[in-house]
Amino acid sequence: FRRVLFRSLLLLMACANVASLLLARGASRRKEIAVRFAMGAARRRIVGQLLSESVLLSLAGGLLGLALARLGIALVRRFGPASIPQLRDLAMDGRLFLFALIVSMATGILFGILPAIHTSGIELNAALSETSRGGTAGRKGRTLRGALVVAEVALAVLVLIGAGLLMRSFVRLRAVNPGFQPAGLLTLRLPLLGGRNGTRDRSAPFIHQVLDRLATLPGVQSTAAVTSLPLTGLDTGTTFAVAGRPAPPDQRPLVPMRYISGGYFSTMGIPLLAGRTFSDSDTPQSPAAVIVNQTLVRRFFPGENPIGRHLILDVLSSRVAEVVGVVGDVKQEKIAGEEWPVIYNAYTQ
Repeated sequence: FRRVLFRSLLLLMACANVASLLLARGASRRKEIAVRFAMGAARRRIVGQLLSESVLLSLAGGLLGLALARLGIALVRRFGPASIPQLRDLAMDGRLFLFALIVSMATGILFGILPAIHTSGIELNAALSETSRGGTAGRKGRTLRGALVVAEVALAVLVLIGAGLLMRSFVRLRAVNPGFQPAGLLTLRLPLLGGRNGTRDRSAPFIHQVLDRLATLPGVQSTAAVTSLPLTGLDTGTTFAVAGRPAPPDQRPLVPMRYISGGYFSTMGIPLLAGRTFSDSDTPQSPAAVIVNQTLVRRFFPGENPIGRHLILDVLSSRVAEVVGVVGDVKQEKIAGEEWPVIYNAYTQ
């Protein structure tokens, strides 16, 4: 709603500006209009001509806007980040063209009819007797242009207030701690599903090899792997139950789950609050281990020490996993979003 309101205010400012320009243009054509009246032209014909010129100007502006929008879409599709969903499917359709056409025509009619009526309502003798240097639009013209200027200033103040509030919101969002340190991080996506390294017995050794080779690159301090980066959505999840607290399967909470490598928390700058992180000793043959975040501890272990407790993870076919660590909260969906309880699993398991 705020975006629509902001754009509507900008459109009204532009329309008021165009109306002022049309009034000024009509004032400079007073003698021309007077000559046409003297030659027998009807006022309806004059109004129709001025209104047609206004609509043509609006349509030209609308077509130019569509051309710029098409160019902008092409640039976004060409240079935009691949992580934006359905970016390659972004395109202009017939509905957008029809909407732009309707808005352009409506703008030309609504904001062109008043200058057209005002310009056509001139006093014939006074207009013909004016010199090119001494012509004036009259008191009505000055009053109307003054009203349009006042409207433009009022709309500009509203837009500035909205921009100030938007900037304030942006500054407040910048001050929110996302739970990790983004400075100096470089991420890449490595699809495994459907490839030769996508099987369970090949994926863990392959990821381990990739991380080792990346660590040898100049300037790289640490490397890590995760199934879903922060601020990219909730993605994969699991229902779970705390061992010793029986709960029916349909009443178990659903929480996001991340498969990570041992160095994930240190690489991302996520603080380890209690316990340990994953290591090479966490293998499929060893007891299942998980790490949870602060929000999960607050909701399901209030006033308790979660280290050493066990969770029943339905995604692992009701496998029991021991809580070996607690880490800080990380924004999963968006900066202004709520904190979600999250379970971290070792990708080696």
